[in-house]
Amino acid sequence: MSTRGAFLACICGFTAASLGCAASNGFWSLIPARVVQGFCGGALIPLVFSAIFLTFEGLGRSRATLVAGLLAMLAPTLGPAIGGFITDRYSWHWLFLINVPPGIVVALLASWVVDIDRPNWRCFGSVDLLALPLLAIFLGGLQLILKEAPHRGWGSTEALLLAGLCVVSGSGVVWRSLRHRTPLIDLSAFRDRNFAVGGCFSFVLGVGLYGATYLLPVYLGLVRDHGALAIGEIMMVTGAAQLVMAPVATFLERRVDTRLLIAAGYALLAVGLIGNSFMTFETDFWGKH
Repeated sequence: MSTRGAFLACICGFTAASLGCAASNGFWSLIPARVVQGFCGGALIPLVFSAIFLTFEGLGRSRATLVAGLLAMLAPTLGPAIGGFITDRYSWHWLFLINVPPGIVVALLASWVVDIDRPNWRCFGSVDLLALPLLAIFLGGLQLILKEAPHRGWGSTEALLLAGLCVVSGSGVVWRSLRHRTPLIDLSAFRDRNFAVGGCFSFVLGVGLYGATYLLPVYLGLVRDHGALAIGEIMMVTGAAQLVMAPVATFLERRVDTRLLIAAGYALLAVGLIGNSFMTFETDFWGKH
């Protein structure tokens, strides 16, 4: 589809799905729109960084990555507070409608400015598109198991059915990735030790970051009984810290051993998560009340 074509397809799909979410009138109409929104939104970030690596070289690539990273950090910095304000003052529908005008503007700009490579439509016939829904089922089922099994019991019928679904779909992804001529995931890349270790680090980082991002609002809402705006203001602290550290990390990357920098980052993440693990119903933003 080319970089521009794939980006346009994803941004248009994300914008249309946002409209679908805002227009939904129930759970079963909201979920399909959210699925489409997730698929399209999930592809946008790797497309942006792929475009950076294809377009820039050397120092320009580092600067472009920094700019893209800073803009990506604006979401966790401003998103929770803006989302809480919109939810408190208006309605949850505007959480999705707010995506529409920027989506249209970005789509028009990308179609006008971006010209990196050319599409090769013959590749469509060789892409393993069956592995994609299998992967989504595996990840979604795994997430449901981790969320529901502690309450329903690890030996409950629901947990066992979800576990079986995960095993079947996950095994299908691995089998097709090993046998297909153009696999969705090139598993041979894991033969490289640095890549394999980096993949494990990324997995642990994702568990820490997204696990905390999910659990903290639940705690603030259900235990501390905060409203949407107050939760957003507290969550904004994490995004602000990431925003401040992004240029610092880029500066240090050229002057400090990368392994030492990574070790320091993971150590700080661990300290923060350990600190949050001792929160009680009395813990609030400034301490105990």
